[in-house]
Amino acid sequence: MRVFIKQISKFLIVGVSAVLVDMVVYYSLSGVFPEETGRINMGSKLFIITGVMIAKAIGFISGSVFTYYFNKIWTWRHKEKTNKTLLYKFGVIYGISFICNTLINQLSLNAIPDFTFTSLINYADGNSTPLLSFKGDKFLAFFFATVFSALFNFVGQRLWIFKQPANITLSVVEED
Repeated sequence: MRVFIKQISKFLIVGVSAVLVDMVVYYSLSGVFPEETGRINMGSKLFIITGVMIAKAIGFISGSVFTYYFNKIWTWRHKEKTNKTLLYKFGVIYGISFICNTLINQLSLNAIPDFTFTSLINYADGNSTPLLSFKGDKFLAFFFATVFSALFNFVGQRLWIFKQPANITLSVVEED
């Protein structure tokens, strides 16, 4: 149990750092790409690729690269060199997580009303100055997508990618 608590603690520290990398990239690139960057015709449905989706994807990939190296070395203490099997497993887990993360983010943005959170400094003369302002809907969408990904990624890393061999102890019992 103690090992599990250490692993989850380290995973959370690396994860929070990776989320910060993801969030900085996502917020930095959100306004860079055009609102609608492409369309994919999927039979009777049209899938629109937005600039926010591209920004979210680049942010997620940046955070994933960060988390791979730091979790491999620190959380799981995986000494084996990176090989094709390890990268394949990581790619599968994070590929699924990436698709879910991007879709959950977009679905949340579609479902949550657009709002801005602003913190003001109010002066005695009645004037005020914005101290902090951010898009609340974007923050909540990011949060929902990230919580799902974190849970999925921890389980995938612990049980499949960096799975530790079981410690089996055999005891010999002599009978009289």
